[in-house]
Amino acid sequence: MQKWICSLTILLCTHNILESQLCIEGRFSEANYFSSDEIVIENNTSYGLADNWYYDVPAPSLNSFNIAYPSFSEDPLTKRPLVVLAHGGAFWGGEKENLDYIIQQLAMRGFVAVTLNYRKGWDAFGDPENCEGDGASMQVAIYKAMQDVQAGMRYLTYHAADYGIDTSWIFIGGQSAGVYAMMNSLYMSQEEWNTIYSEQEALYGGIFSSTNNIDIDYSVKGFLNLWGGVMDTAFISIEEVVPTISFYGTDDDVVPPYSGNFLGCEQYAYVYGSAAINEFMNDHGVCSVLNKRAGYGHDTYEDDYVIDNMSCFMKSIFCNDCSSYEVNYDLSTCSDIVIDETSVLGNEKLALEIFPNPASDYVVINSINALNKNSAISIYDVMGKRMNVVYQIQNFAMILNTENLAEGAYFFLLENEQQIAKGSFIIQ
Repeated sequence: MQKWICSLTILLCTHNILESQLCIEGRFSEANYFSSDEIVIENNTSYGLADNWYYDVPAPSLNSFNIAYPSFSEDPLTKRPLVVLAHGGAFWGGEKENLDYIIQQLAMRGFVAVTLNYRKGWDAFGDPENCEGDGASMQVAIYKAMQDVQAGMRYLTYHAADYGIDTSWIFIGGQSAGVYAMMNSLYMSQEEWNTIYSEQEALYGGIFSSTNNIDIDYSVKGFLNLWGGVMDTAFISIEEVVPTISFYGTDDDVVPPYSGNFLGCEQYAYVYGSAAINEFMNDHGVCSVLNKRAGYGHDTYEDDYVIDNMSCFMKSIFCNDCSSYEVNYDLSTCSDIVIDETSVLGNEKLALEIFPNPASDYVVINSINALNKNSAISIYDVMGKRMNVVYQIQNFAMILNTENLAEGAYFFLLENEQQIAKGSFIIQ
């Protein structure tokens, strides 16, 4: 046990340094950190070329992305968090350029930001809103979009050094259909997809092996859901779930707030919307921010509102300050956040860090003002069963031996003589 604890000393110091690099006053907030002339913009970079196209007509421009990032000469950080967004358009319309303003503004706040295209087109017979389109061809378009966004993510991860990307801090999402492709491709395995659409892999190749042949893994820190959804929250496992911010209108008739078919057409794809995703996150103790506009429909948020709130959501994760809440159209401010905090049962907030999270063999809870030799911790699974976990306190860190915990979410109460703090972590 002592050898295991001592081996974490360097990790503790390294983690604190990395966290302090991103929890920076003024950066990643609602305010610009860089000027427009300090931003590099590159357009139409190809991330691959798919074999199967709608009507078999190749369109290479649909497998490309635009990227914006702070100039290396102006940015003190050599590695920056990545944001990747996919446009909306019912898998029938839309272009990556629709999100150019958003990625440029995110870059001015300090991110590396990308908008990517993907294959689109299905037998909508002129207008998908007429409910006369072919639902089967729509599902093929969704599958191909999933293949493409995954290929784009592999390309960006592989070429991270070219753009100064920190691959340990990746956020993905998009608008409407784009985030539907992103969420399904993150939360559904090939095997799960095949249980519903068994023929598509044989016809068009795998979700994770099309459009380019890059073989590389990546992980995601958060989801940015702009009036989109996922096929079914039942496919989201607690081991893979990540903090999520969602935006929706309560009268949305394109993507239902809770669940239903796209555009209300029974032959079109089914979707669980922002309200359902938020409910799932809350039920499993995962940070979820829900922006709603009462009485409004689809795509009703101004770009600047979305940019400011997404930026502050991501910064809250950098600063270990992510908390779940609902808001009815209210701008976020976060430029002055510079410390890590978590929720506390009492009168005072405690500085608290939990890492790695997700974890496997150990979890470190690091705090200056919540830990001393008399501190104690109680750990519970999602069913409320108390778990027996061995731990040691070293300086201002509590180190939990979690190698015997099963995969899943766990919650804890950390107590000292005067205060009680609560938090959670995931074992995978």
